[in-house]
Amino acid sequence: MKLSDHRINLCRGGSPRSGCRLHLRRGAHSSIVPKNGGGTCFAQSRLYIRFLLVGLAYGLASLCGVRAQQPAAPPAAAAQAQAPVSPAAPPPAPPDPKLLKQLESILNQKFSRDPQDIFRALEKTGTADVSTLPPHDRFTAYFRTGDWGKLRAELAQMPPDLARKIYDKMLADLIEKQKPNTRLDDVIGITEAVPGDFTSDEIHKLGQLLGLSVPTNETYWLSDRLKKGTEKLGGADPAKRLLAGRVLMAGGFKDLSRVYLPPLDQVQQIADEGLRNELTAFLASARESEAAQREQVQKIWDENLRTLTLPKINDWERTKAGTALAKVITQIPPTVLAPVFSELVKNNPESAVRLVSSLGMKHQNEARGDVLVRTDNLKAQASIANLLAADVDLKAQPWNQLCQMMAEFWLVEAENTFTQKTTDSKQKFVAPEDLLATAPAGKWEGTLPAGVRERLDATVSKVILASANFDQAADRIVGIGKRNPEAGVALAEDFLNVWAKSHNPQIPEALRKKYELPDDARIPVTPIMMEKNIESLARMMNLFREAGIAPKDYAKVVSAFDLAYSNAESYRTGHIEKVFGPLEKMDEPLFFLILSKMNANLSERWRKMDVQKAGLTRRDETQTLEMVRTGYASALRMIDGWIAGQREGSARALTLAGTLLTDWGDFEYFQELVTGDARKRMIGYKEKN
Repeated sequence: MKLSDHRINLCRGGSPRSGCRLHLRRGAHSSIVPKNGGGTCFAQSRLYIRFLLVGLAYGLASLCGVRAQQPAAPPAAAAQAQAPVSPAAPPPAPPDPKLLKQLESILNQKFSRDPQDIFRALEKTGTADVSTLPPHDRFTAYFRTGDWGKLRAELAQMPPDLARKIYDKMLADLIEKQKPNTRLDDVIGITEAVPGDFTSDEIHKLGQLLGLSVPTNETYWLSDRLKKGTEKLGGADPAKRLLAGRVLMAGGFKDLSRVYLPPLDQVQQIADEGLRNELTAFLASARESEAAQREQVQKIWDENLRTLTLPKINDWERTKAGTALAKVITQIPPTVLAPVFSELVKNNPESAVRLVSSLGMKHQNEARGDVLVRTDNLKAQASIANLLAADVDLKAQPWNQLCQMMAEFWLVEAENTFTQKTTDSKQKFVAPEDLLATAPAGKWEGTLPAGVRERLDATVSKVILASANFDQAADRIVGIGKRNPEAGVALAEDFLNVWAKSHNPQIPEALRKKYELPDDARIPVTPIMMEKNIESLARMMNLFREAGIAPKDYAKVVSAFDLAYSNAESYRTGHIEKVFGPLEKMDEPLFFLILSKMNANLSERWRKMDVQKAGLTRRDETQTLEMVRTGYASALRMIDGWIAGQREGSARALTLAGTLLTDWGDFEYFQELVTGDARKRMIGYKEKN
């Protein structure tokens, strides 16, 4: 652009309405031509010209300086710089008023997970696809059934303010009751469903819910879960660890919370003053409490240790002193006990041996005693073994022998718990969670003989099974199977027994008699429950197959599959292959067990209307008739698929197909579900036979 091409209008105050025009021409003097020929305008214009020339000179100098300092822009960059800026994305469309009203109605409900409320919700939903329900009913169904992933997705699609209000009300309603009917997995799922960042109030309420949901005897699983880390809590990430510590602190898990909270000096660096003060007060109080405990412990410790170290002491005095020390060991955190015990081991090792021996004799004498006493004994010996590992060489005697004996005590208690839990025995036993928390580990486990370690490995798996934590048990069983395939197969079959027992919908005899229910009364297995059961069983079976330790007792496998299914639903081919693998590769005994079970169910329970009503399926007679027909057709297609992958054994399969067709024909002729033309019944009978 040429300067001579510009015409600049000057006016009083910079207004374009002035009649003055300044003409700048290349190679010529500038001239002011008054529009009205006024002298005042000419005088003011001279002032404007000076100001303008100074500005132009400064601007040209700056422009030249910038160009001298900067290299020429590459063509691509220049093109990019000159490219038009894309318009900002339009704001999201406001939600449909009708939909918004439906979502807001969720705030009017009471978030309760009482069994009665859950059953009412299941009755209302029936076999309908939950995803097709209205927003209010859909959200309620996900909440009642604990499908937290789907509930999280629902919250994510709502307006943020409304989602936050619903989430906060859900937390407030759940913590109103002392028994909210939630477990650890539920609390983790609710935590991960938060819409946005946590508020301080939500963290405190989640802590309260955790305290109401996780009993003291299940803190092992809480600690194990947070150690592995979840999407929001624990693990190795500092922010997640801090959040876990705050939730644990609010839930009353004080000792565990200190594992995840940062040290006091790091707390002082937190910018949030309220949070900084809260954590500082908590950690300072815990430190003072530890100091007071240490002083009290030292007194009890010294008195009873003096008794144990006497050269002549009767059994009653020894037991009394050992009991007092055991209580000290089980009631005091290891951080308090460690310096006291370390001093004893270093300065008076013989007294330390007497102490450990006394605890061992106490354990042996009380092996058939009260469960609480036996549990305390296990906690005491675990603390002692771990403290010894920090101060002595456990491979040296007498420490190695003492550690082996303590491991044997643990194994006996663990086997007893597994036996009692899996046989419906009325005898009392140590809780699986207490056993897992006191199991030999670390250096203690490492010093045990190979044979003892193998027994320990298998027994820990059984204890995990007894606690119904199937994912952890399956992982451990796979690990054992890699080292010992035979042991892995045996444990996999134990796994199926326990899994089937825990998923058995049959109502316990005591409850059945109390409410005068029929002998075959069962808890309804809804479609959602059935899908979860199949998913769980399939995941475990895939693990076992890939590890080469698939259960060989096919009857147990088929029984577990049948229990996972609704009493009123015919088997689906997709579910069968999900659990047992592709049809064409299925072993013959397993395949015929499945088909025989399917044929028996088609002939009996699946066609009965009272079973359909008890299963809350809402099927009428016509729909039940179609389901049975679909079941027979699926069974025959399965036989075709299996034969296609076999070189031998087709004769038996064809015989079974003939049996199925005969039964199907009889069903078509004699069925009482739907009345119809007798000729059509006869045609159906002849077609199948």
